[in-house]
Amino acid sequence: MMSAATLTTTKLTRTCAGCSAKAEGEALLRVVRVDASTIAVDLNQRMVGRGAYVHPTAQCVQRAIRGGFARSFGENVTVSMPIFANQVVRGAHRKMQGLLLAAHRTRSLLVGADLVERRVSEDHNDLRIVLARDAGSIATSNWIQERVAKGRVMAWSTRHELGRWLGRSEVVVCATTDTRIGAALEGAYGLQITFEALERLEAQSV
Repeated sequence: MMSAATLTTTKLTRTCAGCSAKAEGEALLRVVRVDASTIAVDLNQRMVGRGAYVHPTAQCVQRAIRGGFARSFGENVTVSMPIFANQVVRGAHRKMQGLLLAAHRTRSLLVGADLVERRVSEDHNDLRIVLARDAGSIATSNWIQERVAKGRVMAWSTRHELGRWLGRSEVVVCATTDTRIGAALEGAYGLQITFEALERLEAQSV
């Protein structure tokens, strides 16, 4: 008989619609059938409906589109790589916005270069930094470049968009001190970067 401790730590495994390998659900993208032939990417894995799973890689997604999703759902579905990639990019963008707002509400978000640099100087290695893609000269500063080398900087959004979300005219850089939110931000950011690259490749092949 399984103990309570075992039950609480056991994670569900799912089968990838692309390669048929099993993996923990958190490592896969969930896709939900929204009508008879259309699917939608469910990044938060909360949408109601029958779901399928796929590794967030070009190879697995392509295989799933070519037949894996149809096998998972038991009928043909309509989706293309550009549409799928765009759904992931937009979903990841929304998820990052929500995570930053959550950090802001819980007062675990440092906003502005002075605050973030001060915390970095205190050697907080778990600090995840969000840097506006149009940050300008601050992007080449030593303390930012040191964090880039450690994989702790996410170049994302714009200074005006970040400012609008956080109630300021603009925000060039911010960082969360919440490790859980930080890890979730990195996950969503990784998805957005991966599928933005796939979007560009698909556009070039047209």
